[in-house]
Amino acid sequence: DVTHRVRKTMYGLDADKSNIPAAAGDHYYATDTFIDYVWDGTYWRGGSSFIPRSVDVPDFAVGAFTTDGTWKVNGLDLSGIVPVGAIAVLLETEVSDDAANSLISIIKNAASNYDRITGSVYVANQTIRQKGVVGIDADRLLDYWGTNLVFVAINITV
Repeated sequence: DVTHRVRKTMYGLDADKSNIPAAAGDHYYATDTFIDYVWDGTYWRGGSSFIPRSVDVPDFAVGAFTTDGTWKVNGLDLSGIVPVGAIAVLLETEVSDDAANSLISIIKNAASNYDRITGSVYVANQTIRQKGVVGIDADRLLDYWGTNLVFVAINITV
């Protein structure tokens, strides 16, 4: 008797997924189309996909932000960057300041405690870089909040 089964994740070209023996719940990541499929027992169902971007400069720089200690609802408009239907974005942040304990937080909705990325400068004149996934609504607008300081750099790349 099988008492426990570990789900499998397989990788390959999108066209090759039909030749893969799978059990319900198994995943197949198509490396050419960036789609994560899930086998439902009969068909491979398209799950999520990731659309990579190659950019040389950040999408948002320090001048795009007002950091006065209040939430900027719908302060970051990603509609020109993120396609319709997206449910999340991968953000790369780079934050630096000449004062310690500077913070900027980007979130799907200011009322939510989830799906947030926070850039925290704990030591003055140190650049902090990180990546994180943030959920996004159909309007493709994100909220942000920053400490009441003038940052040396805030660079956000989608």
